Amino acid sequence: MTNYDSAQILPAVEADLEILARIHSISYLPELVMAFFFKDWPNPEPFNVLYTARLSQLFKDPKSQVFKIQDTSSNEILGLVCLTLVDVQEGEEADKNELSLENIREHLKPPPGFNFEFAGFVESNLRKLSEPIKGKKHYRL
Repeated sequence: MTNYDSAQILPAVEADLEILARIHSISYLPELVMAFFFKDWPNPEPFNVLYTARLSQLFKDPKSQVFKIQDTSSNEILGLVCLTLVDVQEGEEADKNELSLENIREHLKPPPGFNFEFAGFVESNLRKLSEPIKGKKHYRL
């Protein structure tokens, strides 16, 4: 059992990538909506492939910082979070680390069975939600 009094949020390093991707995958796997994104859900391997690629990309992004939640008494990594500074001005192109369908296709190369049609539907609706902050400097979790 974890003692949460000894848990701290610390900067993650690329050596943590494998466990962070596994934690990220496990946290999303139970969500039923994932069955629409991954045709062979609940197989965890496609999640691991995608989230490993995504986190690897974020470690290289100078505007992103990946953090881990770690039990300092056991060194067990309990969770993660990433903060990314978004500073796209009106008329500018979003950078390659923006999580968009185009960037998923081009940079993350999702595994076979990834449902691009459903992902496009989700992306278009999420863009509508982000309209109030478009062009404003902000952080994305």
